[in-house]
Amino acid sequence: MDKVGEVKILGTVYGLYIDYAVDNPKLQTTNAYVEPWTKKLVFEPQTKDARTVEAVSEYVAKVVRHEIVHAMLNESGLPLYSQDEPLVEWIAYQLPQLSRACKEATDLVVTHLAND
Repeated sequence: MDKVGEVKILGTVYGLYIDYAVDNPKLQTTNAYVEPWTKKLVFEPQTKDARTVEAVSEYVAKVVRHEIVHAMLNESGLPLYSQDEPLVEWIAYQLPQLSRACKEATDLVVTHLAND
């Protein structure tokens, strides 16, 4: 398992790891997982081949967002919500749109209020 970096999640540092081992039982049914007790986000390597997605970068970005949502819910004191896969997936899927909408609305409101 190789550490490729770190990310702060609500002030807590999580290590980002790529696990190249083919025998990790935690990666037998998923592409990634969070270990909240050791503060690790672990991902299996992704490559483009006949059995995987064509847009590997976009897929990996979605998986990263998904695992970060799990970690954020855990760090927020909401471990039961962290186990709700449909909720986590919805948040991870909508996160780019939520971010764009928040930025657009904030920019418009701040600009308007600054001109008054």
